[in-house]
Amino acid sequence: MRILHVVPYFPPDRIGGVGEVAFHLHRGLLAAGHDSHVVTVGTTKDDPTVERIAESPLGWVIKVGALGRLAAEFDVVHCHQGEALALAVAMRALRVRTPLLTTFHVSYAEFERAYRPYRIEGRLFGRSSGNWRYRAFTTRLHRITDRAVLHLADGTSFIARSSALEVLGQNHGSRARVIYNALPPLDSAPLEPCRSDGLLFVGNRSDRKRSLILPFVLKAVREHLPETRLTIVGVEPERAPALV
Repeated sequence: MRILHVVPYFPPDRIGGVGEVAFHLHRGLLAAGHDSHVVTVGTTKDDPTVERIAESPLGWVIKVGALGRLAAEFDVVHCHQGEALALAVAMRALRVRTPLLTTFHVSYAEFERAYRPYRIEGRLFGRSSGNWRYRAFTTRLHRITDRAVLHLADGTSFIARSSALEVLGQNHGSRARVIYNALPPLDSAPLEPCRSDGLLFVGNRSDRKRSLILPFVLKAVREHLPETRLTIVGVEPERAPALV
């Protein structure tokens, strides 16, 4: 089977949840003997199965619609999130009959809430980042494109029920297809036991992850459990929030 993945970003140019899921799905399909091909943003050119058609999100929006004819060469087109609206429109305009599957990895309603400024112990966070108004505008725009893609896709899936409910509403969201993210095969090395007295944060240091609240969370927990430790995964040490 020939599968075309249309992904807004992909490792190693950018590390993030959507790209990582697409990466492991792509590699798994190749290992299973399928002809899997990725189209994305970036500049890395060391993988012939990954084509990077633009160097920026704006370039991606402009160029992704040109993939309409290319989609006819595949058995299925898998779009991750709604950024590929131009491709969906082009496929319908060209009457390309290749099935179009769209996976929503997150609800942009969640993005919009996460970028709002917030207060903790009387201190304001988020507003000084300089781009929260821009982020609020773009997330609203993404919500519009997501809804448009819903009407053009032949199949839709979500990775969480909460996202399905926010995108589709209670009635349709409760019946939507949810396919949870899978884990790649683990190596044979034994896993370290999880601490029973610790907190774990996994994510990058973007505004929407709100990593700046970690010192406050740890402080609050330590008032009841003084020996609690916080483990941070995914944030460069020099950018980690101060925990003193």
